[in-house]
Amino acid sequence: MRGRPFRSHIYLPVVRLGVNDTDWPWILLPAIAAFAVTYLAGIEIRRVSLAIPAGVAVLAGGIAFFNWTRRGRRPEWLRHSVVAAFRPRLARRRLPTDRGTRPWVDRQVT
Repeated sequence: MRGRPFRSHIYLPVVRLGVNDTDWPWILLPAIAAFAVTYLAGIEIRRVSLAIPAGVAVLAGGIAFFNWTRRGRRPEWLRHSVVAAFRPRLARRRLPTDRGTRPWVDRQVT
């Protein structure tokens, strides 16, 4: 049999529960913080501590949020959207259709 070429998948992100491995710190840190704050503050309902339910709820919310940002969107969509929200609209290269904005550049030399 003829050997077939194969492409290695070692550079693809590791996905667990639909979340990339690079996004897990942004899910785990708020979940641990929610657990720690409710535990240290002693927040209880009917003498039952809310530390574990708060941590699990924040963890599930983070997983749901990052699954929502990935589903049906291009890679790095969230990062680009956040950067674009704080960047001025005209902070880009000059396009050929930008005529008339700077007449000293648009002049045709014949």
